[in-house]
Amino acid sequence: MFYGPKSARAWRSIEIPGDYCEFEFSSDGDGATFPDQRWGFWALVAPKPPDKEDKIPESFTLEVVKKEGSLLGITTQEVAGACMISGLDTGSTPIQEWNAANPDRALRLHDFILEVNGVKSSYDDILNELRKFQKHIIVAKRSKEAMCSSGHVLKPDPRVYNVCDVCGTPGTQFRCPDGCDYDMCLNCFQAHTSGPVHCPLEDITAFAQKRVQVVCRGEGNQDDPE
Repeated sequence: MFYGPKSARAWRSIEIPGDYCEFEFSSDGDGATFPDQRWGFWALVAPKPPDKEDKIPESFTLEVVKKEGSLLGITTQEVAGACMISGLDTGSTPIQEWNAANPDRALRLHDFILEVNGVKSSYDDILNELRKFQKHIIVAKRSKEAMCSSGHVLKPDPRVYNVCDVCGTPGTQFRCPDGCDYDMCLNCFQAHTSGPVHCPLEDITAFAQKRVQVVCRGEGNQDDPE
């Protein structure tokens, strides 16, 4: 669902699970007496190349130092007894410094902390260990589903005027079904589930313009001759 001036945001990408997908489109008649300017859509569907397959490890380790009087820069939430990252502070925090230096092992929103300094018995025990001012060796794993800050799995629920609770972008595609007023845009959903989606074209805008020209020539002039 896209609106506004044409930009890179117009080309939304999403990874389709399986090998079947159904597209549905409806129009409110935008364009008035100019049917060629009414809203529409087209999709470019391409197979994911083998070398682009996600290679997300089962778990990864990070090392950060929490100094006296400072914060790690994360907010956690207990989800089914597990420790989930529900928020990441901005600015110069130990976690953000680690993320900048180690992008392949960056701690992200909705990741799960499995253990801290060998402590992994319960959520409370992990939290108590994180509160200590010392070096922390954290073992975490990626979440396979996008969730709200309370740990509810998000469901498709497009809202044109809602704002993404992760990046602040207007126009969202997913929402918490349990009434948490938590929305997420497609780009953030993608980042939390499948990561970047491969596009076989370097310039999709040029490809789109060429497609429009070919279709117009193929359809020809539909008016009655005079």
